[in-house]
Amino acid sequence: LIVGKLILSIRTAAIQDAILDFFRSFYPALTEKQKEKFYAMVWEMLPAADSLSGKLIGFLDRYLPEEDEAFRAAAGEKMLELVASEQRRKTHKMLPLLLKTPGFCRQTVSRAILGKWKDQRIFREFFENEFSVGFDEQICRVIALWGEHPYLPDEAAEKIFSILSEHIRDDTKTTVYSYLDAEAKLGEELKGKYNAVCDGFCDRLIRDAIHPKIADLIEDAFRAELREDGPEYLLAYAEEHPYLKESENFAILSEFAQAMAYAEEGRRAEEVLERLLIAAGPCKKPERVFAAAIKRAEPLCRKDSPNAISLYAALRIENGYRKSRELLLTAAADAILPAVGGQSDGETGQKQEKASASADRKTAILLVADAAVALRRCAVAEELKAALAGETEGAEAFFALLNGAWQKLLPADRASLKADLTALPDEELAACYTKVYDRVEKANRKGFFAKLFGR
Repeated sequence: LIVGKLILSIRTAAIQDAILDFFRSFYPALTEKQKEKFYAMVWEMLPAADSLSGKLIGFLDRYLPEEDEAFRAAAGEKMLELVASEQRRKTHKMLPLLLKTPGFCRQTVSRAILGKWKDQRIFREFFENEFSVGFDEQICRVIALWGEHPYLPDEAAEKIFSILSEHIRDDTKTTVYSYLDAEAKLGEELKGKYNAVCDGFCDRLIRDAIHPKIADLIEDAFRAELREDGPEYLLAYAEEHPYLKESENFAILSEFAQAMAYAEEGRRAEEVLERLLIAAGPCKKPERVFAAAIKRAEPLCRKDSPNAISLYAALRIENGYRKSRELLLTAAADAILPAVGGQSDGETGQKQEKASASADRKTAILLVADAAVALRRCAVAEELKAALAGETEGAEAFFALLNGAWQKLLPADRASLKADLTALPDEELAACYTKVYDRVEKANRKGFFAKLFGR
């Protein structure tokens, strides 16, 4: 009588937990008839797919495994009848609840889906639900699924491959490193654990879905927020995985590596830039390639190599222009000044220090000019080539650089600077910068006399 009344009251939200606690406490003492009534209530309530249904599923997962085989089989059949009935309706809210957590309910339903229902609509629905999570979790679920059903039939494995490979193909959120981790995880936790069907699934998923995705995502190597050593990491991976070297996108990595090798050797800036431009060409965000090159070129400046410093300046100019469409030559000169031994100013008052600061500023200006020559010689965008020697952009940018340094240059360095600018191995750029030099000299001479005569 008490059991019957409790069952009738279970829909009352306020006392649901108390009623279920009662059944948990007295479940071992329930008679066959009382269990019959209790389970009849369960089968009636489950299709509502509400909070009570979730609590009842947890109850089933806890107590059904303790029943004998006949009882479990009968309960499983009833559960599958409810699932089949729900499949005939428009919405299927109960199915995700039954599959939500590992246990008797999930195992019973998933076994039917992967077996006798593998050719029905529910099969794809099951995996769409399974794979509605991020890629990392998808791989974990595939591994867990094989643990639940070690002897999946070949046809089911084929369908799982088809659905998962679609998800991988359409995935736009996962990074290359997650795919590299997935390859390792499948090899360590799934391949060789069960049977030939499982091994074949692993091999095919890695070869036909994961490897092509890794090749597509090579550009992620230049996302410093993911890994600062991304290019080196993927190059090391490629040494052990020849498929990546054979991929169309591998030139992004190989050309970048060649460019950095040239930089290490101290080759001229334009030689390095040409390789970098090939590397950056196919990239959606080529500025990342140049940012990675800038990071690796900066330490080379400390080797007292004019070519390395000129390269560093060129990279800063090119990447800055790419991002902002401004020729920030002054910023490039300020960035390389420490590399040529310069101080930020010459205010110590000592002749020797002033001479040193003046010489360093002159060197920095010439290295920026050399960087501009290198940029115009290599295959940079025509827009940048024109801008560097342009009447407006290039001239004004060099004017800002030279005018800002003018008062810190000693007269002898100013005079020799003009000769060096005139001798630049790019006639158009030399003409532009020499003309700017005369303009700066005139502007500063006028300023001097204005100060002298109070005008």
